[in-house]
Amino acid sequence: MPYSVCFVLSTWHLIHQSYTRKALHFAKELWTDYTDPTLHARLMHALEEQHGHRILSQVEAAKIACSISGDLAAVDLGFLESGLAPCIDAAGMEQALQQSLAQVVQCAQDCVAAAGLTAVDVVYLTGGSSALRPLIKALRQAMPQATLVEGNRFGGVAAGLAVAGGVR
Repeated sequence: MPYSVCFVLSTWHLIHQSYTRKALHFAKELWTDYTDPTLHARLMHALEEQHGHRILSQVEAAKIACSISGDLAAVDLGFLESGLAPCIDAAGMEQALQQSLAQVVQCAQDCVAAAGLTAVDVVYLTGGSSALRPLIKALRQAMPQATLVEGNRFGGVAAGLAVAGGVR
């Protein structure tokens, strides 16, 4: 399957583009690329029934469960196919996130440098991804002297944007 189909279907703000006539036609034409027609049928079902956001919600729930527990977490996709529940594990998730985590840590270090600081005392964590154990581990390794403070995981970003909006 082309990367573009996966990327659009797995990006919250782009998912709706998967449901256009052009995108559906493109996906239908992919049937010749599949050795297992069941997989193509599953993709088409997901697109035609507009299950993209539902899929991502289930992946997000499993990602959070896996990160909190450190164990396997099932992604419940029974709405696509009865009994379909692939699992993610902490080690696999950490490996998949390595490059993105390195970019986040580098960005944090760049911010510290741009502020003219040599060390950080506190790192304030907010947003859903701040719950990811691999992110916390990477930040602790990069800034071992810093205390990590957990903010409002789900409302902190919106509150910060509201404050910033009021300042302008």
